Amino acid sequence: MSADPGDLPLGQSCEAALLDTLLDVSGLLVVVLDAEGNIRRFNRACEQLTGYEEGEVLGRSIWSTLIPEDELPNVQQVHGRLRQNEEASNTYVNHWMTREGERRLIQWRNATLRDERGVATAFVGTGIDVTEQERALKARLRWEHERHYLLDALPVLIAHVGADFRIRFANDGYRQWFGLEPQQVQGEHVRSIIGETAFETLEPCFREALAGRRSVYHGEVVYLHGPSRFIHGTYIPAFDENSKVDGFYIVSVDLTEPQRLRQERDRARQEAQSHLLELAHATRLAAMSEVATGLAHEISQPLTAIAATAEACLMGLDADPPRIDSLRSSLEKVAAQGQRARKIIEQLRSFLRKEEEDAREDCDPRKLVQDVLLLLESELAAAGVEVEADIEESIRFVHVNRIQIEQVLFNLVRNAVDALREHGGERRVRIRCRPMQDKPACLVEVADSGPGISEVDRSRLFHPFYTTKRQGLGQGLSICRSILDRHGAAIEAENGPRGGAVFRFTLPLGGRAGE
Repeated sequence: MSADPGDLPLGQSCEAALLDTLLDVSGLLVVVLDAEGNIRRFNRACEQLTGYEEGEVLGRSIWSTLIPEDELPNVQQVHGRLRQNEEASNTYVNHWMTREGERRLIQWRNATLRDERGVATAFVGTGIDVTEQERALKARLRWEHERHYLLDALPVLIAHVGADFRIRFANDGYRQWFGLEPQQVQGEHVRSIIGETAFETLEPCFREALAGRRSVYHGEVVYLHGPSRFIHGTYIPAFDENSKVDGFYIVSVDLTEPQRLRQERDRARQEAQSHLLELAHATRLAAMSEVATGLAHEISQPLTAIAATAEACLMGLDADPPRIDSLRSSLEKVAAQGQRARKIIEQLRSFLRKEEEDAREDCDPRKLVQDVLLLLESELAAAGVEVEADIEESIRFVHVNRIQIEQVLFNLVRNAVDALREHGGERRVRIRCRPMQDKPACLVEVADSGPGISEVDRSRLFHPFYTTKRQGLGQGLSICRSILDRHGAAIEAENGPRGGAVFRFTLPLGGRAGE
């Protein structure tokens, strides 16, 4: 890289060696050109960067050896300004081409060496390879651009707000929400953008974030620009390089339309529930009209017994002497028959009463079954159907709407009676209730010994207006399914292993089930 030290005087030899060492250990790229642009010095850093040995490039033109063709005019222009003494030194950034054809970006500081007459004799360039820094900068700029593009594409409002409540960054959500360009709001106080009312609503969340704690606001906000919005806003502390809070981030989602749809859906659900209650009440009235004759007979029996016993009591009193001793047993019979008539009437009134929405309570499942069988007692007797109720003792209560579940049992048992009415074999209905192992609920089964369910009917059994009865409305089982849906349960039907139809559904256990 340097002249042979043996050709120089001792002092000059040491200085040359020192200079070569300094050039090599400096870490800088050092290249010396003559007036024509030919390479005269090429230090070790240049060798390591380009892959060329100094001996390979000494005397060669730098323009054809290291400078890319597309940058050659500009680099020569910079060199020309030094040569023409227009500049004593300058800085410039250009690429060098390595032996392998790789482009490396160099940041140069150039100076001119002149003789005593002021004529340029050589040009010295010291450079730093900034290729990786340039790549990192480009990657950062690309990421910044992509980040802004991504943040603008998100359907949310995003902002970075300083501790002074001035907006440092705003995404395109400000244009979509308020009709303001993001550049328009940067540097502005957040109060002037969202308005005094919105600021008062959200300020506690802002303060919480500035205190270093994440906060959330879920509700309606009245903004200065545009309509009020139902939002879900998250406010996140922002930290500086010393991990101190210097602002906060705003991430807000506009839930106005989903909230409106949710309210409409809730309103529709309430209307549907109200219609279900009305329809269920209507079907109970229709069912009672069909069993009215039997109920009249059930009520007339105790009334007839009461009348006959009362006449016997009167005859006993008219006897001479009056038969007082026999009156107690006769009056006890009157009282018992009166209680029976009262019980039938009370259950009938309860069954026909309009229930309150979601009026649920803890009910004894045995009482539910008994009350339903009381209403159907005459039909069961007329059809010659026996009912067996098998409810496990551990099930003390179920938490249900009593009237609705009575209607489910009433429909299922009455359907079973209709199926058995023309059945030539055994006529039996069995109601079983067993606790479930995997959840706090019990499984209820209503099974009959009838002909079962055909494959054609099974798939449409719970559809509204589908019926297998000549005079049926096709609403009974559909209402049963709707009622059980509201109780978080489902109903299914299948044929039993020994024939007959089996209907199964679950009911939630009551709060006192474990007592």
